[in-house]
Amino acid sequence: MLTFSVLIWQFYENYSLQREERRYDELVDGIVNDIVDKIYRYEMVLQGGAGVFAASEEVTREEWQAYCEYQQTVTLYPGVQGVGFTKVLQPSELENHLEKIRAEGFPDYKVWPEGSREIYTTIIYLEPFDERNQRAFGYDMFTEPVRRSAMEHARDSGNASISGMVTLVQETGEEIQPGFLMYLPVYKKNTPLGSLEQRRAAIDGYIYAPFRVHDLMSSIFPDPIHLIDFEIYDGNNTSSQTLMFDSHSSPDDMVKERKPIFSSQKTLDLYGHQWTLAFHSMPAFETYAYGSYTPKGILTLAAGLLLSFMIFFYLRTLEKTSAHIHNINLALQESEKKYRFLAENIADVIWTVDLNGNITYISPAIEKMIGFTPEEVISMPMEQYIVQEDFDDLIARLTKALAKPQSERDPNIAAPVRHIAKNNRIIHVEISASWLLDENHEVIGVQGASRDITERKKAEEEIRKLNKELEQRVKERTIKLKAVNKELESFAYSVSHDLRAPLRALDGFSAQLKTKYGDQLDDQAKHYLDRIHKAVSFMGELIDDLLRLSKVTRSEFKQKQVDISQMAHEIIARLRESNPQRQVEVEIPSGLTAQGDPHLLKIAMENLLNNAWKFSENNPQAKIELGLTNEKSEPIFFIKDNGAGFDMDYSDKLFGAFQRLHGKKEFSGTGIGLATVQRIINRHGGRIWAESIEGEGATFYFTLPS
Repeated sequence: MLTFSVLIWQFYENYSLQREERRYDELVDGIVNDIVDKIYRYEMVLQGGAGVFAASEEVTREEWQAYCEYQQTVTLYPGVQGVGFTKVLQPSELENHLEKIRAEGFPDYKVWPEGSREIYTTIIYLEPFDERNQRAFGYDMFTEPVRRSAMEHARDSGNASISGMVTLVQETGEEIQPGFLMYLPVYKKNTPLGSLEQRRAAIDGYIYAPFRVHDLMSSIFPDPIHLIDFEIYDGNNTSSQTLMFDSHSSPDDMVKERKPIFSSQKTLDLYGHQWTLAFHSMPAFETYAYGSYTPKGILTLAAGLLLSFMIFFYLRTLEKTSAHIHNINLALQESEKKYRFLAENIADVIWTVDLNGNITYISPAIEKMIGFTPEEVISMPMEQYIVQEDFDDLIARLTKALAKPQSERDPNIAAPVRHIAKNNRIIHVEISASWLLDENHEVIGVQGASRDITERKKAEEEIRKLNKELEQRVKERTIKLKAVNKELESFAYSVSHDLRAPLRALDGFSAQLKTKYGDQLDDQAKHYLDRIHKAVSFMGELIDDLLRLSKVTRSEFKQKQVDISQMAHEIIARLRESNPQRQVEVEIPSGLTAQGDPHLLKIAMENLLNNAWKFSENNPQAKIELGLTNEKSEPIFFIKDNGAGFDMDYSDKLFGAFQRLHGKKEFSGTGIGLATVQRIINRHGGRIWAESIEGEGATFYFTLPS
């Protein structure tokens, strides 16, 4: 009997151990859930910040401060050091950026650490902008590897990312704590983000939040935890170098000098980074669990063995049932907790209405929207805070939808509604509703969300007004443009006829003078007549080029697929016919095409290839190359020669009318050709530029729509 009693006692003790292990696991899961929920809340704050940037053309410092004050980050989200924005800058943008920030009242602002690099990511906003956070103003977080890794992960994935353990630049040297940062990417508006390369090219900055780990954990667990001790390590390695937090770091706890009954580890995957949490049961937990199991308890157990044996199996069954119910209750509580948090913290108003038109729930956001508390709204008729016309329309739509068979009924209903606020101001609201069903899938009401779109309505109205004004301005500009084009046509006619007549007379009389009286003229006079003839010829060429330049901007634009390679072959063939004595190596790859006006593109290509042919005539091994390259996914055509080239210091004059970088004695021309080319490329929505080394040739680059 004694042996049997001992066996029963040992079995019960093992059962109790399993029960306490389950309780220990529940406490551990609770700690993990509290940490995850807290960090998730901070992600929501960053998501809200990203929404501010998405809704504004340029977020000012005052707007960012207003957002952080509205979110009450300091009071409602303790544990975060601040919420900020870091701007991504190219080296070419750095100087203008420094001037802009300094003009905002920060004359000593700089991007630090100093030095040249391929990209800069400087902190420009960080609220609250207190003395500690001002230490981070202008800091380039991309220069530090741990921060950079998290920023690159956020940029490439498009999601929030958490960094490894760092020491924040806000630390003052006293009570230094381990830290980490959370980043959320902000991309340039209206840019494609479907691929990794597109996201990298579109990155504009990061919404971010720095955390001091001890302050964060104190906000999550404001009261001491007596039952469970836990440590947080950065990554998978649990060593003193990766330790971020110890819940019982005081030597009075003597956690490290005892062997706990329960120990476990959990790995948290947090936004692309891992934390390892090590848990241990504390003496308070173990005393509570096993305090009754003393020798006296064993004798009592043995004395009541028969009764214990009879009720043991009953308790076992009851325990299993109780544990199952407890797990269900925990799941329900967790679900309710998350739903309530979302319903009470988002800006949209969440509500449910029964089939009698009674509001059964409405979230606290209604008070911010229309000024009435949820209790006031529930107690008043809907017509009192909804415009009657909109209310009647909404009821009619719901009634019509409800009358349809379930298979034909639209599961979602969206409708605009105007609310009457407490101060009688009209609030424009967009309602998204769905049917509330019971366990038999019968409709018992309506549930949905209401979003304030007043500002959007104002913006739409403003856009409508601006569009109307723009249409009027376009009409006026079109009329003026037609008048200008008519004047240009008149001017072109005058140039073509009125100016050519005296030139022809001048050229003709000088030729007659040379023919009839040539034997009476000395060499100097004949030289003067030759110069008059050349000047008249040059003036004729100049008039032709000016007319061609004016037609470029006035001619009808007809866009189609153009074979650039074939066009270049034809132009080079004509140049070879006109200069058969020249030997020029020409490279033209096949298959180069672009969208554009064939006539205009032919003029542009003739000017560029003629220039390459002309300026390489003094090189006995002349070479001309047409090609296509890609830079940042943009196709770029180029025409390259190894001729005279030009001084890049005067490149700003290259595309101006009548601008020449070489004398007439060196190379002929009017200085109109490149101005004509630039206008043609601009009409196609492209760009043109040139690079050269004097005496080594020049390369002209231009872009055309693909």
